[in-house]
Amino acid sequence: MGHRWTWVVAIVIGGAVFLSGCIEKTVLPAVLVTVAKVEPYDLIPTATETSALPTVDVTLDFESAVPTNLRSYSITYRTRAGQALPELTVPETPYQIKFSPTAGQVVTLRPYTSRVVDLYELTPSAISPIVATIRLTLEDVNGNTVFREATCRLFKPQVSGGSGPTPP
Repeated sequence: MGHRWTWVVAIVIGGAVFLSGCIEKTVLPAVLVTVAKVEPYDLIPTATETSALPTVDVTLDFESAVPTNLRSYSITYRTRAGQALPELTVPETPYQIKFSPTAGQVVTLRPYTSRVVDLYELTPSAISPIVATIRLTLEDVNGNTVFREATCRLFKPQVSGGSGPTPP
């Protein structure tokens, strides 16, 4: 009779652990990913046409063998003094990339938008560089959502005949 109760207790405890979610992250772990680098970190356009604005490569290193998809990204901006620039915000934007879980996976994005160019052209203040924070939304095959952020600096365009601050 005691042997039967041992099994019942084991099943009840196992069910409680599973329902609490403790075992779920062991059986279905979330991806481990880091932003390894952002290149270039300083973006200085030499033309202001949208197609000529510089892009940035965000390199991700996957530290676990969990296949992952980039679902979307968003970008927020602030001045070098830390003041938010909500009028420049790029809202959550779908962006589908399937990653193999290895180091050196690259996402190419264009944080330098025409709105940034317009702000530099219309603002007499010395706000350069503007800091862009790119937020990547990743979802792994286990259904876990992970967010990673990368930053870069956007300097005033250096168009021919123009002058502006250059990065240090």
